[in-house]
Amino acid sequence: MNKVLAVESAKHGFGETNQAVSALEGSVEDLSKRDLMVSSFSGDQEAIDDLGRGSPLPHKKLMELRFKGMQAVRFEFIVRLMQLKIEIYTLSIYWEDGHNFMRLPALQNGICKLVYASAASVSGEFGDISLLRYPHDPRVKAELDAELDRMVASIGNFFGGAGVSAA
Repeated sequence: MNKVLAVESAKHGFGETNQAVSALEGSVEDLSKRDLMVSSFSGDQEAIDDLGRGSPLPHKKLMELRFKGMQAVRFEFIVRLMQLKIEIYTLSIYWEDGHNFMRLPALQNGICKLVYASAASVSGEFGDISLLRYPHDPRVKAELDAELDRMVASIGNFFGGAGVSAA
């Protein structure tokens, strides 16, 4: 019988989140105050709209949006893998060079790879602007969701054609 092993994915993913954001902000107290001010959807949407108009964003806001996008994409990938009803180890799902990429203070032309390192190894490439705008921009969300679908389908095919429906 196959079991889905989401081995402390919430703890692992959110633990990294707290450490990275704390490192960016300097202290947990500052983080709490800042979260109340800027983590709302409307605050992110305003920053994304500014980015779309070509307006520069503060370095911390770029890093925050990139981090949120990377975490949202990874989480969505895990959810879709769980729908395959195969055994997964969330610690084998990571961003290649993600810690360094996440902390870059300027908009990048490059990509970041989400890797699933298991018997059915697969990776997906996600552009920086897409990660910054995910999941708030419907066009970007559709593009990234298609890449996630491709990754999950590849894994499903490896395990005998297990199907998955888009979330």
